[in-house]
Amino acid sequence: FPYAKRAKTVDDDSEMAAHDKSWHASFKPHFTPTNGLIYKSNGEGDHSEVGWNTEGLVTDSRGRNVVALTSLRGSLDHTTSTTPMNVESLLADALVIERDGIPFVEHQAVPFSQTKNRFTQHHTNQTELDIYELAHVLFDDYEDEFSLGLSRQQQQEYVGNIRKDRLTKYLSTLIWRRHGDRIRASEKSNAPTTAILYLTANNIRAACDALMNEKDFHLTLLVSQIDSVDNTVQRDIGDQLAAWRDQGVISEMSEEIRALYEIIAGNTGVCEGKQDVPVENRASTFSISEKFDLDWIQAFALSLWYGRQKGHGIQDTVKEFQDKVTSQEESASPLDERGNEDPLWVLLKLFATQTKGHVGGLEKPTFPQALSTLAARWNSQVVFRLYHAIVSTVPSVNVDDNKAEELAVSLAFECSARGDVVGAACALLHISDPGVRTQYIKDLLNAHGAVLSDPPKYGAGAQSQQNLLGVLEQRLSIPSTWLYAAKALHARSANDSVAELSYQILAKDFPAAHQTLLLRVAPRLVIDENWTVLSSILKQFGNSPEEHIGAIAWSEGGGVYEAFVVLMGLEESKKAHSNQAVKAERDALLHHLRKALTIMNANETNLGPLGKDKEKLEERVALREMGRAVAAILNHESEGGQRSLLEKKSILDLPLTADARLSHATALGVDYYRGVMATAR
Repeated sequence: FPYAKRAKTVDDDSEMAAHDKSWHASFKPHFTPTNGLIYKSNGEGDHSEVGWNTEGLVTDSRGRNVVALTSLRGSLDHTTSTTPMNVESLLADALVIERDGIPFVEHQAVPFSQTKNRFTQHHTNQTELDIYELAHVLFDDYEDEFSLGLSRQQQQEYVGNIRKDRLTKYLSTLIWRRHGDRIRASEKSNAPTTAILYLTANNIRAACDALMNEKDFHLTLLVSQIDSVDNTVQRDIGDQLAAWRDQGVISEMSEEIRALYEIIAGNTGVCEGKQDVPVENRASTFSISEKFDLDWIQAFALSLWYGRQKGHGIQDTVKEFQDKVTSQEESASPLDERGNEDPLWVLLKLFATQTKGHVGGLEKPTFPQALSTLAARWNSQVVFRLYHAIVSTVPSVNVDDNKAEELAVSLAFECSARGDVVGAACALLHISDPGVRTQYIKDLLNAHGAVLSDPPKYGAGAQSQQNLLGVLEQRLSIPSTWLYAAKALHARSANDSVAELSYQILAKDFPAAHQTLLLRVAPRLVIDENWTVLSSILKQFGNSPEEHIGAIAWSEGGGVYEAFVVLMGLEESKKAHSNQAVKAERDALLHHLRKALTIMNANETNLGPLGKDKEKLEERVALREMGRAVAAILNHESEGGQRSLLEKKSILDLPLTADARLSHATALGVDYYRGVMATAR
């Protein structure tokens, strides 16, 4: 700061408490324009979160960080974020359309299997692929072994059974992949436990083999028929268990065998025991999921295949499982410790509420917050793309528009902080309000103006498409005027006024370009007498700059510099072009400049002192230089008798330095005296 740092308070520093003084004197953490955080370090070494990079900005005498900067920049390879392949991936199922000149992204409905295959090629983690596979099973319309040989009408008639068979195959594969090692390891324990774990993977044959190895033929026979057991048999088994409970027989049975009988009876939740009886007749009450350490997917699979709703549709099993979780009859819950639902459970609920004739009592998921479990810190990409895949493919989905906007902005922040301008722009193109979308994209471009390279030349080939500015303009349809406005702002920050003016013209911001010309470009070039560069810059405004800037503004601003450059060109070549037409043009320019510079001098005189304004100082110096040059030409012609005394006197109204004004005033006085003496004779 150019002044001593003082507390912005009306209280006297001496009256402050020690902690108040310490707070006012402390280094306040703050964010940089590129989303980095500058803060005071403890100097003991900075341990960044995963994905964040920390570097020291100020170190003490022992090399410890005193002030540090932490950011996401560098956690993503910026060179790969602008390649055409990456843009194709981001917009694989979307179209960029323009509405009133503002780009917007609309997603197309594509099969979830297609999305999954694309992510498989990009080595996406298995958990995310499992989600898309379940969405494929529940919502895609496709041919497989379960629909083979059926006509279209038959497929529609038995669509519920087909979906359920597909879900069975999916769950069996998923559970075996996640728990296969544990299930195989259970073979070293008792047979009923092994049988139950094999049943969670729908491997009835393996469950029977485990029981057969212990010579339990009765249970083996029952388990072998579990897939075909109907509600009548389930009630019979349930009645038998109730009778054993009343008779005190279950106290003589192990919990594993009791659980196996309960599953055959269609009860996959809580095994009821017997209390308040003599010790020898007591039996514990326990949850099957808790007893065998099952997750919610295994518990749901047991309910789907062997529960009391096994003969009904998927939606009935989902409703039954939801009721058991709500009533705490089922201990394996699809909710995490923060109350967020597992994405697989969200898809099952969505399918159940979308199915025609579904039972009531199930709350329809609202997106995107229903996918909150997938939201990792500083990584909203998984939630973002799954959300858009669902809402674009599944009809009548409940959407919270405000949360969807927040998700897009959050993802854009993360990508911007990593330096992924294309990813951030793609996220912002999903904002629904055109005005808000425009402002966010412009702010993004302004923050990353330094990396916006010059556009590729026309016909430069496919290789030039990797140019960041070319990708943003050609692939994302971002208006070139926005891009050049951002580059102009960066040129301004780099104090490159000539580049700033050129980019402002390319951005069609002619009033701003004109202001830059008057304040920072033309004065410096006049002082340097660089007429060639000034002439080329003036030509960038086109043949009719008045149409973009205004006739009055141009005539009192850029038009003055344009006339002066032309005059200087004529002066340099007047010997070679001393014809009548050139002389007439020169006289017209002198007349125009004398009037314009006189007006500008009068206006500038009323502005008061310049202070430390460098731009105003250069503008005043340039004005004096132009006035000096015009005065010199007029004075030279007056010596040849080509100017009247009144015209000579007007030279003093031009913007001149004190010494130049004194010189011209002296010459005018001498001419006046000569005229008086000549008249006296």
